[in-house]
Amino acid sequence: MPNGVADNNPSNDSYTLNNITINNPPTANAGTDQTIIAGQNVTLTATGGGTYQWSSGDNTASTTISPAATTIYTVTVTSGNCSSTASVTVNVNTANIWSAGAHNNNWNNPSNWSGNVLPNSNMDVNIPSNPTGGSFFPTVNVLSASCKNLTITTGGSLNVLSGNTLTIYGDITNNGSSNMGQGTYVFCRHINAKSEWNKYI
Repeated sequence: MPNGVADNNPSNDSYTLNNITINNPPTANAGTDQTIIAGQNVTLTATGGGTYQWSSGDNTASTTISPAATTIYTVTVTSGNCSSTASVTVNVNTANIWSAGAHNNNWNNPSNWSGNVLPNSNMDVNIPSNPTGGSFFPTVNVLSASCKNLTITTGGSLNVLSGNTLTIYGDITNNGSSNMGQGTYVFCRHINAKSEWNKYI
């Protein structure tokens, strides 16, 4: 029936109706921005859809990553024939800085570190001259502690107690003081595809 023409005999008209399905697009959510220390893992979890595809390569709702530098991750959320994207930033600090946040000298207390996590073999450590939590400097009082590169700034200090070991998997820069006491330092350096170990007591 042309527009503007009256239909005086509607029973003679024929109409064909097609089924139309309208899908609402999913609302992708990649979660809140995260801050980690280089060498630390973080798990990102997305919501909003049936299937997920992260820029990290994972195709599940969650992805666990350990970026070496600040990185933006994108997730595509798909529901039916519709999809949407969202992104999240993982900020990476280069070193775990001694902060004495717990107001004591315990190396093995996560609250004493800027990342609220204990150093590990993949994580650089920096011991400043003026920790934000006060004038406490770290003492290794556990059987086995580790870090990657260790920097002791001018005015900073580090102590390893008797019977305990600090393993350094990278380089050490000591512009402060280091009192090994009766403890043990183990240095592991990677030279020409060979691991060279030196032990100091």
